[in-house]
Amino acid sequence: MVDSNIDWGQDLVRLRDWMAENDVPSVKLAWFGTADPAYYNIAYEPLPGLPRHFNLWWELPFDPQRPSPGIYAISASNLWELPLADKHVFPYFRARPPDDRIGYSILIYRVP
Repeated sequence: MVDSNIDWGQDLVRLRDWMAENDVPSVKLAWFGTADPAYYNIAYEPLPGLPRHFNLWWELPFDPQRPSPGIYAISASNLWELPLADKHVFPYFRARPPDDRIGYSILIYRVP
């Protein structure tokens, strides 16, 4: 399940807590919803998301085939690129299991 069934930014608080527990100062974040992660004191580099950072679907901040090292936090809806089925931004991440999961909506990937 994706979209508003599970994903409207409600796990941002859990992400903040996970980052504190795992000593992660910042993540590369693609989330679904209108909440501002900065409101929750989440340090992040924005990735393509809906509806925030919609323009990044066309102005990619990373190479989809070889993402730069870091910790990526990607919402389930953005991972499957709905409703932008013609986009191919997150295939690297879809091809592997997540390293961790935040609630029901945010998947964590560590890229060495």
